Amino acid sequence: MADCRGRDKKTIGAAGNAPLFQHDRQHLQEVKVDLAPTRAVVASDSAATDVLIARLGGTKAIQAFLEKAGLTGVRIDRTERELQTESDGLMWQPEFVFPQRLEQARREVPATVRQSAFEAYIKDPRDTATPRGMAAFLYSLAAGSLLTASSTEFLLTVMSQTTTFPDRLRAGIPPEWGIGHKTGTSQTRGGINGVTNDVGILTAPDGRRIAVAAFVAESRAGQAERAAVIAAAARAITAAYE
Repeated sequence: MADCRGRDKKTIGAAGNAPLFQHDRQHLQEVKVDLAPTRAVVASDSAATDVLIARLGGTKAIQAFLEKAGLTGVRIDRTERELQTESDGLMWQPEFVFPQRLEQARREVPATVRQSAFEAYIKDPRDTATPRGMAAFLYSLAAGSLLTASSTEFLLTVMSQTTTFPDRLRAGIPPEWGIGHKTGTSQTRGGINGVTNDVGILTAPDGRRIAVAAFVAESRAGQAERAAVIAAAARAITAAYE
């Protein structure tokens, strides 16, 4: 049985999705601000996520926005490039915009250092969310209390187009239900997967919405089993709905 933990790590840039450090000049030019939300959510493009963070004034500005909205239990402390290099035992350097230089630097980090960095990442309170905090954020988003009506509709539409990991929440809902969601996955080291997540908004046939946050953490289970745990959560929610 997969191990569930009461906090989420910010893990955009899941394995198998758009590489985090496709940050070369051409890629950054292609990630225009109006396309960045779609790339960040639908394809888990972490370069697009960092473009959005910069556009919104940085992580501190985003955190201040959440706090002003009365939302707790969600922390945004670092950019994706900072978070994901630190979890490899590196510190972000401008030269890492070139994928080959990043990969070379990763290869040069001793295995013991990378393992220690991974263990520190798992315990680090930064860039985490509690299930309750994430669900509250999603509920506020769906209710339209965070953004303008047009921005809310845009983001919910983008979330409904997510293509990553359809074997998680999406696999657990009946055909007549709708879903807008965002997946996240960290690396697996020493047989332990750091985090496997799926958070989103389920829409019942009658139009009512339910916010759900499913986090599986520090698990030795395989990817299929972790996904099945998350799908089971969605299945239980929809089955209990009246």
